[in-house]
Amino acid sequence: MALIICLSVLLIISILLFSFCPLIKKAIYKKRFLFIYGKKVYKLAYKKDYYLINNIKIKADDDQFLHIDHLLFGDKYVYLIKDYYFDGGLSLNNKDASWIFYYGNSKKPKQKYVKNPMNDNDKRINKFCQLTGLDKSLFISIILINNDCVIVSQNNDSDNNFVTKIKDLENLVSNIENRDVALLNEINLKYAVKDINKLNLNRKK
Repeated sequence: MALIICLSVLLIISILLFSFCPLIKKAIYKKRFLFIYGKKVYKLAYKKDYYLINNIKIKADDDQFLHIDHLLFGDKYVYLIKDYYFDGGLSLNNKDASWIFYYGNSKKPKQKYVKNPMNDNDKRINKFCQLTGLDKSLFISIILINNDCVIVSQNNDSDNNFVTKIKDLENLVSNIENRDVALLNEINLKYAVKDINKLNLNRKK
């Protein structure tokens, strides 16, 4: 009898764990997405032998700072990457001031407007170029989002400002690096990375 009770309890626990496992995994992912994205970007930089600076904080004005999640230095472009997590779906247009964010019940989702992060990242690049003296044409803006975010609709006619899921980041960067443009000067790039790292208030000393 005791054995039957123990087996029944174990069965119930197993069923509960199986039922709630996806929810638990999602909650953990949502809490740690910055760390998870950081590892993915690092793996890409390591694989391609690119320079990478993470978690950049630069003094912009007397009481303001410029924050950048990842600055990835490719062979032809510099990628300014901003991390986002959207627990739902998106209808996006690169030219709109706001996007439609769908959340809640997938069959009858609620919706609200969220600020277009592509515009914010473009402003971030403008400010960064102003502070460093670098040419904006060298930069590609990337909004990095979670794989399970549903893109309901997308309209993006920009060739230097993108939204991509984390699983598609490497392909996006590879496609951009295949463009028929000149390579960045290796010596100038090396010094630029050093100078930017010196400005970074979060750099490891």
